[in-house]
Amino acid sequence: FETWQVNEFQNDAITPSIAGAQADPNNDGILNLTKYAHGISPRSLSCEGLPVVTVNPANAVITYTRDQAATDLVYSIQKRTGDDWVALSSVVEQYVPLPGDATRPWVNPIQVIASIPRSTDTSGTDKDPLPATIYRLLVSFKTP
Repeated sequence: FETWQVNEFQNDAITPSIAGAQADPNNDGILNLTKYAHGISPRSLSCEGLPVVTVNPANAVITYTRDQAATDLVYSIQKRTGDDWVALSSVVEQYVPLPGDATRPWVNPIQVIASIPRSTDTSGTDKDPLPATIYRLLVSFKTP
């Protein structure tokens, strides 16, 4: 993260309110940690690369961009179970290389397509399972 801070913020890299993980220097509602994780410029107002969820009869699919240079992060897809979040082991990920940005050579983007098997409706009514299933992509720093 520190290398990204220096590359993105240069002289402001040591200012936590601008370059810190929880900072939002352009007030777009997206924290620096999130932008770092998804290879988005911290000055950009773009949401391209943030997680997008789609659903088909067999899977819930979370598609997002991951910065492969962000080796100090852990990405975990979790499911809400009661009051708890539980990491899923049944996620199947596909990786699609993306072109880099010549102005930001420290970013190494890849698209992740994460498929989560859905419960099958065996009632014969072809209804979505109830209650709704809630997923999230949790991004956090690796613990030493």
